[in-house]
Amino acid sequence: MLELPKHSRLAIIAPYLDHVAARAAEFERVLLDCRLFTNNASGSFDSRWSLVAFRHPSTFDTLALEPEMKKQLVEDLTTPIATMANFLRYDVYDLELSKVKDNSELRVLEI
Repeated sequence: MLELPKHSRLAIIAPYLDHVAARAAEFERVLLDCRLFTNNASGSFDSRWSLVAFRHPSTFDTLALEPEMKKQLVEDLTTPIATMANFLRYDVYDLELSKVKDNSELRVLEI
């Protein structure tokens, strides 16, 4: 068992707990599956969105660009949607605007 002097506990424990919390958040972010959502305006109000797992192979590692250009893309975040979604671990919504009649119908689409 590790014992710390009382005067050193806060100086050591607080940064350690911050580190553990940050690592846990990173693991959670990486482990979450991304999903692809598509609106289904013809469905019932409770099921206006359908979803599937988003498993597109594009990542920044597989993007065929010079390293400096990849770096610039990451900094600017101006890349294809699939690459950004995989990099940021974001869900993707495929909004079928042809199934939405007007802005009021668009506003009631809920996840």
